Amino acid sequence: MVLFKRGVSITRKLGFSDVIMPGEMRNDLYITLEKGEFEKGGKSVARNVEVTVYVLDIDGQILKHVKLPIPVDMFRGSHVRFEFRHCSTKDKGEKKLFGYSFVPLMQEDGRTLPDGTHELIIHKCEENANLADCSRYIKLPFSKPNLPANNQTLKSTKESFWITSFLCSTKLTQNAHQRQPLQFLQDTLDTLFGILDESAKRYGLKVFDSLVHIINLLQDSKFQHFKPVMDTYIESHFAGALSYRDLIKVLKWYVDRIVEAEHQDHIQQASEYIFKYIIQSRRLYSLATGGQNEDEFRICVHELFMSIRFFLSQENKGTCPAVFLRTFPAVYSELLKIFTVREVAGFVRETLSSLPTAAQSECPLEAVKLQCISKTVESQLYINPESRCILLPVVLRLLQAHMQEQRELVMCARILTSMLSLIKKEETGTPEPVVSEEVELIVASLLGVLLRTILEITNRPQPGEFVGCLLALLREMSDRHYQQLLQSFTNKEDLRDFLLQIFTVFRILIRPEMFPKDWTVWDSYFYLSVIFINQPCLQLESFSPSKRKRILEKYGDMRVMMGCEIFSMWQNLGEHKLNFIPAMIGPFLEVTLVPQPDLRNVMIPIFHDMMDWEQRRSGNFKQVEAKLIDKLDSLMSEGKGDETYRELFNSIASSLEHVLRKPHPLPPFTPSPTECPSAGLVSNSPVLSGSYSSGISSLSRCSVSDASATEYGVAEGTVGVAGSGGGFPNSASEEPVRRENKTPPPYS
Repeated sequence: MVLFKRGVSITRKLGFSDVIMPGEMRNDLYITLEKGEFEKGGKSVARNVEVTVYVLDIDGQILKHVKLPIPVDMFRGSHVRFEFRHCSTKDKGEKKLFGYSFVPLMQEDGRTLPDGTHELIIHKCEENANLADCSRYIKLPFSKPNLPANNQTLKSTKESFWITSFLCSTKLTQNAHQRQPLQFLQDTLDTLFGILDESAKRYGLKVFDSLVHIINLLQDSKFQHFKPVMDTYIESHFAGALSYRDLIKVLKWYVDRIVEAEHQDHIQQASEYIFKYIIQSRRLYSLATGGQNEDEFRICVHELFMSIRFFLSQENKGTCPAVFLRTFPAVYSELLKIFTVREVAGFVRETLSSLPTAAQSECPLEAVKLQCISKTVESQLYINPESRCILLPVVLRLLQAHMQEQRELVMCARILTSMLSLIKKEETGTPEPVVSEEVELIVASLLGVLLRTILEITNRPQPGEFVGCLLALLREMSDRHYQQLLQSFTNKEDLRDFLLQIFTVFRILIRPEMFPKDWTVWDSYFYLSVIFINQPCLQLESFSPSKRKRILEKYGDMRVMMGCEIFSMWQNLGEHKLNFIPAMIGPFLEVTLVPQPDLRNVMIPIFHDMMDWEQRRSGNFKQVEAKLIDKLDSLMSEGKGDETYRELFNSIASSLEHVLRKPHPLPPFTPSPTECPSAGLVSNSPVLSGSYSSGISSLSRCSVSDASATEYGVAEGTVGVAGSGGGFPNSASEEPVRRENKTPPPYS
């Protein structure tokens, strides 16, 4: 939001941002005039001094006055000059020049003026003409630390002038030995690839090592925010159309000698970005030449992958390909920019097939292999049916090996779930023969080992993932798949063993504890909703009328909105509501304590619904009735609730007493959607008209209808409670039925 539209200058940040994107150019020099010490010239008080600042090039031409965004090519040879003049209130004529200071912007070694405070020499000068030719003074010393003895141009050793300088440049540096390569990433990379293009034979390995070093810096948590800078550079600013040849050659050279390489992990970790540079370079070359040397490029890539496969197949040779496998799935999308999906799938299949089956003791290869498989299954390459048929056999082979040896079962379940979910998702969009063939492969490879795995882990805490996979697989199998499965057994003994195995699994599956009822999430949701409604900052009744009005106009009453959400969630639970009865009676009653009629209208029908479901389950609702009365009694005994709520309490209790005298079950409660009051949202809140027109006595009318009013002895439009005239109980004999106090739920 713009606070000021006119008369405001927009300036750039003093200093660099955390990330300098490729293409961003800055070359700003900030100079602050700190202080000056000048002789009084025989006078009793210090004189007024005017300082004029000029930026001049080597020829003495003025570049800019005061504001100093200086072009990079003008920095060398340029300097800043400060002229000092006496300002007298008596003399109205020209102000008299008495001295000057200057400071070069670049030193002899190519470094710019260092940031910090500089004490400059004040040279004597009384004629403007003496400053017209810069060559007359540019060779003189300019700072006190570099002042030679007996300097004749020095006005006075007691006079000095201090400035503070700060350079913000994306091109120039103040320290040639400690320049941060990531902060000036584009210039660094442009230089490296320029050297590679000009002297690949001489500096190819060194350029590659430097590139690997920079890429590995990006993996450090301190520099991960530079990854978008690297990505932007590759996509929009990288111009090395010939670099792919040398990058492939050097990468293959290192992979062939990975055992002898000092920093093999660094090379593996950088492989993702090395491939990005190779692919982008080849795209630039093809664009410039119309696709020349395509066959040569493909041969080089195939040879590179042959070296990678040989490296991955080595067992116990002092190498661990775990680092490479972590980054390998990120290469798929890069290869797809040049190769077809079937070609890329072939690269991936052959690479994964070369992995050793035996685990290496000092290398976390097993978990990393499955992580690589998992990322492969979740990649766009696997989602494409044309390439999935190529990848599926190798994925199944690796998955089967891990499940047979009971290794990394959690990751195995995740991979199998992703595979089956993809089949389910593509049933409508993929040709049936393709889906059928995939299911056939999965059944042939994994059904047997999946059954054995379930039998092995039955007594573990969470066998449900594999059970879900089994049920999903059986659901996807057609009659043909079942027939093929039965025909695959060559003798009766194998068939008998299979049937015994699957019957044992099914017997385990139908045990009640296999899928325990766990409603923790929704239980927490309801408790959180109750806490939200009861938080002090939402109790509008405690605010002044003007503040309450502003809040309602801007936000509405969020308590009512949350009440509608509670009711909507309650309705969506269906028969699972029984899992929350009677535990949620107490928390929901606390919501009705809030003196908001619309909120009470939303919440109170839930209690009727609780009685209805309890009636269906148990043939009565004594449990709900006891819990409800005990909680109401506890709340009222604590002095909670306003006068309206006390009347509501009496109404609820009397209604319960009246209904309990009748042997008939409650009619079903089927509220219809309506607009949530005061919330401005449409939600599944109950109909608050007719039989639920009053938020005070709605529970006493909860069973009103044309039929039920006659059945329960309640006339339409009246309150059906015990006592004469339909009024509230007013004598000891009309006291509501009470139960002994019970411990309230943990929420209370």
